Amino acid sequence: MTARVGDSGTRRSVPPAGVPVEGRPPRLVMRGDAARIVLGVFAPMIAQGVILRRRGMSALAERLDADRRAATRLDRMRERYGGHPLLIAVGRRRLLIPLDGHTARQVLMATPEPFTAASREKRAALNHFEPDAVLATPGPLRAERRALNERALCTGRAEHDHAHRFRTVIAAELDGLPAHLTWDVFNDAWQRAVRRIVLGDAAADDTALTDDLTRLRHDANWAYARPRRSALRERFQARLAAYAESAEPGSLIGMETGSPAAAAGQAPHWLFAYDAVGITIFRTLAIAATHPDVATGLRHGGDAYARACVHETLRLWPTTLVILRDATRRIQWDDTALPAGTTVALLSAWLHRNPDHRLRPDAYDPAPWMNGDAATDEALLPFSAGPARCPGEDLVGLTAGHALQVLGRQPWRPVSHHFAPGGDLPATFDHYRVTLRRDTSR
Repeated sequence: MTARVGDSGTRRSVPPAGVPVEGRPPRLVMRGDAARIVLGVFAPMIAQGVILRRRGMSALAERLDADRRAATRLDRMRERYGGHPLLIAVGRRRLLIPLDGHTARQVLMATPEPFTAASREKRAALNHFEPDAVLATPGPLRAERRALNERALCTGRAEHDHAHRFRTVIAAELDGLPAHLTWDVFNDAWQRAVRRIVLGDAAADDTALTDDLTRLRHDANWAYARPRRSALRERFQARLAAYAESAEPGSLIGMETGSPAAAAGQAPHWLFAYDAVGITIFRTLAIAATHPDVATGLRHGGDAYARACVHETLRLWPTTLVILRDATRRIQWDDTALPAGTTVALLSAWLHRNPDHRLRPDAYDPAPWMNGDAATDEALLPFSAGPARCPGEDLVGLTAGHALQVLGRQPWRPVSHHFAPGGDLPATFDHYRVTLRRDTSR
């Protein structure tokens, strides 16, 4: 049994169902070390907001370089426990943290059984605003919803059926932004483009829909610790249902995916995911403002270079801070038993900057995404991997890459973030604070 992973189309073996993960077995972490991991790694991540970034906490995390501190702590734990996956007892729950790309990818390849993507925490969070999303769907219904997403997003194809229209929309909304560019100014234009791509031109000015989604995502940060706002969610879903019923040709919600209700059930995630795409675009533009080679590449390197930059920015600053899987059954791993319900946490930022895989893991270098080197690195998971790999990866590359080419036509200089060209980059990057100015001297 094989499965496709990576952009290169290479195929890797999936471990037999009885032994979903092979390699160094987990080691139970001592109580003091477990507290250090929870407080030093997961607490800052949760404070920043895993569904919607909190502005104040994002600014504080950048000042403290919180992700660097978390990585240093994990480096110490890897050394202390010999690189074995860390097994942490949190009350009656068990949390497993793989510390190498091979183990991480084996877990992802063993989705949805025996490691489901519909983890307890993920369902609790996403049920606030997208209860029908494929990521929150366990059991047989998952395959049906996955297939719908793959049809709508044209998974596995570099060019979407509506690629020409999407490029036209992005150019219309992003070309001509003001010379003094902040996140809020950029995001207003980007969200207008997103609504047109996902829902059609009729949604271009529907800022109320985006505002409702933002409120629901704010609640989702708290997962099961905050009651659901049923009236707000019903209003949001009713607006999406109306767009689905009168779906415009050329929109994602208008793709041939079955019933309008089914498409409306997946649309919240498309809107949600495009927020992360906007963050990635703006961070990349900030890099181009201080890296002349990147700026030149965006102007002249074409679609392939722009897509590589999308992947490289996501390598350095993944918008999915942690990839979660829950064990659906008891798993015997050598002499260690993982009870059903064990949560596996793959820490993207730490895996992506593993010094064992790159000579300079903190430097910006899109080349490995173009020459095939990145496809052979099992620790790189910007769009996850395995059967639950993000079905929108190709569409993200298309739309984000074109946005970068449009924005990259003009030279920009940094106002807020002054990175040394070719130098090591911080582990935490607050996109809210990025400010750029068009360089009129060139």
